[in-house]
Amino acid sequence: MTKAKQLDKKREKSAQPETQSAQVVAAPAEQEQEEVTPPQAAGQPAKGAVKKRKKVVPKEEDLMPRSSIWPLVTTVAISLILVGFVFQPIVCGLGVVLLIGCIIGWIYERR
Repeated sequence: MTKAKQLDKKREKSAQPETQSAQVVAAPAEQEQEEVTPPQAAGQPAKGAVKKRKKVVPKEEDLMPRSSIWPLVTTVAISLILVGFVFQPIVCGLGVVLLIGCIIGWIYERR
């Protein structure tokens, strides 16, 4: 399981109790509106307990992109194109085909 999925699960778990506490706080508020007596006289607290969220600071590894081979292969393809301009058009064509493959591979690289 990747770190991003683990962070998503932690966020979902932390979000669920907050929605439940909001429902719990909302239910007594509705009852208070129906009753004539103020909430302090009825023995109910005026506000429910509020939970504070901790700030999640992502690690440097989560923010940085992963290493890839595509920049190196793209450099080789551009070099073949330049060499092909000087010596043989066939080498230039191979460089263009390789460059197109590199661009497609780099765009659709799995994360």
